[in-house]
Amino acid sequence: YLEICERAFCASEDESISAVSNALREILRGEREQFSMEYPCNSPQEERWFILRITLCDGEGHTRAVVAHENITERKKAENALARADEELRRAKQALETANAELWTALAREQQSARTDELTGASNRRHFFDVASALADVARRYGQPLSLILFDLDHFKLINDRFGHQAGDAALRHVARIAAGEVRAADLFARYGGEEFVALLPETGAEEAADLAERIRVAIERQALEWGTQRVPLTVSIGVAAMTNTDGTLEELIRNADKAMYAAKAAGRNR
Repeated sequence: YLEICERAFCASEDESISAVSNALREILRGEREQFSMEYPCNSPQEERWFILRITLCDGEGHTRAVVAHENITERKKAENALARADEELRRAKQALETANAELWTALAREQQSARTDELTGASNRRHFFDVASALADVARRYGQPLSLILFDLDHFKLINDRFGHQAGDAALRHVARIAAGEVRAADLFARYGGEEFVALLPETGAEEAADLAERIRVAIERQALEWGTQRVPLTVSIGVAAMTNTDGTLEELIRNADKAMYAAKAAGRNR
């Protein structure tokens, strides 16, 4: 048997045959007691699998080995079928997880899109009113200060007429970015409509709100829009209002800030 194995190895150089030969020699030398190995042995008609077992057999002063080959084709087919089923299940699970991740990403993107002004990246008017109404209710219920800043980009029509609508869009994005950098994380900043922006400031009194409004005004005035080879100076007119009693409403707050903003425009803008 050992000679057959060695001749077979010389003919094919199959490492599994070499492993059998080496194991058989070790068992005959008493260096190990057993060895087993599964291997394919296909016929022209079908795929077949066997298991080889070599076991030490001492008796009557001689060292011998029992070599057995058992046909395990049916078991192997069942194992392979189970492995394929597990792999298909794993792929299906992975595909489902990928689909779920894509769905959540799309949902988050859709929710973000529903809350965000597409041009400037600030919150949109609808999201502003959804959140601002709740913040105003909290301020009234607990008697907390609440202020609002409303500002308008000065001479916006002239910017569009002189530099084009793309420059006008760039100006809105520029102003939104500067203002968003000045407000706090707790504040609600949004594009109110057209060239108007609004910031609702929870737990903030009129004086603090006026200071923030001035910082926004100065920051915008100091950072002109770079448009091609030209610098486009930008300014804003700002109105500030504060909720002064527990009977105040969000609508009154906006209305008062709007009046203050138009007063700033009437007084010469950029104030």
